[in-house]
Amino acid sequence: MKIEYFLSGLAIVLLSACGGKSGDRFVVDGKIKHAPSGRVYLQKLVFGTPDRITLDSANLNSDSTYELSSPPETEQGLYFVSVKNSPDVVLVNDTRHIHVKSDAIGYMAYSTEGSPASTALRTLMTDYNAQVEIMNGIPDSADVAKEMEAKKINTFLSDFITASPYPAVCYFALSKLFETAQPADARPLLAASASRFKGHTGLAKMLALLDTALQTPAAHLSNKPAPEFSLPDTSGKLISLSSFRGKYVLIDFWASWCGPCRQENPNVVAAYNRFRNKNFTILGVSLDKDRASWIKAIHADKLWWNQVSDLKQYESVVIGLYKLEGIPYNVLVDPQGNVIAADLRDRLLAAKLEEVLGK
Repeated sequence: MKIEYFLSGLAIVLLSACGGKSGDRFVVDGKIKHAPSGRVYLQKLVFGTPDRITLDSANLNSDSTYELSSPPETEQGLYFVSVKNSPDVVLVNDTRHIHVKSDAIGYMAYSTEGSPASTALRTLMTDYNAQVEIMNGIPDSADVAKEMEAKKINTFLSDFITASPYPAVCYFALSKLFETAQPADARPLLAASASRFKGHTGLAKMLALLDTALQTPAAHLSNKPAPEFSLPDTSGKLISLSSFRGKYVLIDFWASWCGPCRQENPNVVAAYNRFRNKNFTILGVSLDKDRASWIKAIHADKLWWNQVSDLKQYESVVIGLYKLEGIPYNVLVDPQGNVIAADLRDRLLAAKLEEVLGK
C-alpha cells in the first residue's frame, strides 16, 4: 500500500565494478538454463529508493555459466542477478560467495547455495506469493473475505519479520507488509526491527520516511488553496486544476510503474463511480515518463476521469508544489479550491467522501 511511498528515489545510478574477481570480493556465480540473452548483471538495491546500481556484468560462457563480483560490504543488502527478458534472482550478501542455479523461463525457478539469508528470502517470496494469489482470486465484491485474507498475509509477514535474523530480508518483508497493512499499524514492527538491527541503513531510512509520512497529511496545505497547475492530458490539451472550481476534486498522484498505486486504483475507481454524480470528480496526475505505459495503464485500470502528466517523473512540477515524497498520494479539494484532506486510502477515501457528500 505504501511501499512505493517509502521507496521513491531520484535517479538510477550506474556504477561499474573494477578489478578482478579473485581475492577479497563478494562473488556470485552460477548457471542459467534457457538464458535469452548473452549478458548477465549483478545489481544492488539502493535502500530508500526503487533504484538499483549495476555492480558488475559479464557475458555468459558457452555452457551458460557466469561469475560476477563486487567489493564486499559489511551491511546486508538486496542484490539481483538480472538477465534481459528473464525473472530476476534476488540475493542477500550474508556470505562472500553465493552459487546460483536458475532457469530463465521460470519465475522463482532458482536455488542458491552458500547463503542462508538468500534461501530464507526465497522461501518468504514463495509463501508470500502463494497467499497473494489466493487473495487476488477473491472477487472485489467480496470485501469481507478479501480483508480477512489480507489480515492473514499481514500476520504471516509479521511473524516472519519478528523471527528472521536477517535485516535485509526483514527490509524486503516489511516492504511487502506496507502493501496490505496500514502504515501506522505496521510502524511498531518496523521500529522494533530498526532497533534490533541498529545501524542498518535500509531499516533506518524506511522508519524515517514512514515517520515523515505519518505526520499530518499535507500540513503545509491544510485549509489553504491547493497550488494551481496546468498539465497536458493524454491528447496534449492543457488541463488546469482551477477549471474544476465549484466541485470537490480528488487530485490523485500515481504512476503506471507504481505497484501500490495500481493496487489502490480499484478503490479509486469505486469512489469515482459512487460519487461522481454528487458534485465530485477526480484529476489523475501521473509521475510517468513513458507516454505509452501511462495510457496503457489508464485503459487497463479503467481510470475514466481527467488524466494529466508532464511525463517528467520525479522532475514533475507537482513534486515541489505539493511537496510529494512518494506515491500513491492524493489531496481532496473543496469547491472553493481549498485542501480539506489528504492521503485518503482504502476505506478512508469513501468515509471522507461520505462525510462531505453524503451517503
